[in-house]
Amino acid sequence: MQDNQTHLKVRINQVYRNYLVLNYYTNKLLKDSMPTEYNLKKLEETKKKILESSKGKLQELSNITSKSFDLKDYLDPLKFAVDFLNSEFFFDARNLIDDIISIYEKSLSSLILEFRISPLDQMKVNKIAFV
Repeated sequence: MQDNQTHLKVRINQVYRNYLVLNYYTNKLLKDSMPTEYNLKKLEETKKKILESSKGKLQELSNITSKSFDLKDYLDPLKFAVDFLNSEFFFDARNLIDDIISIYEKSLSSLILEFRISPLDQMKVNKIAFV
């Protein structure tokens, strides 16, 4: 079980780094990668897609714990998944956590490639960890 948690933590940290890179990109804080209006619009669409794609998984997590989730930001589903890593519900929730992480991995990684964010800019957040 510990290996599974460690693997999920590594994946969550990478998703969080991608989130930060895109946040820096949006705020024009990257030296070698400047945003375009088209890319900013695409990022907003992706945020909505992540929230929509995560709702069903969060509902299933809610059924496991009888806890409700209030989504305000597109990072919220990931935060809720992290809450389950060290909880008594981890064993029941691990596949749902994996599904939520996968939604982020697919969506955010493809945007970084599509926006052509330079590897040097990506390295700015390389050492930051979420969990």
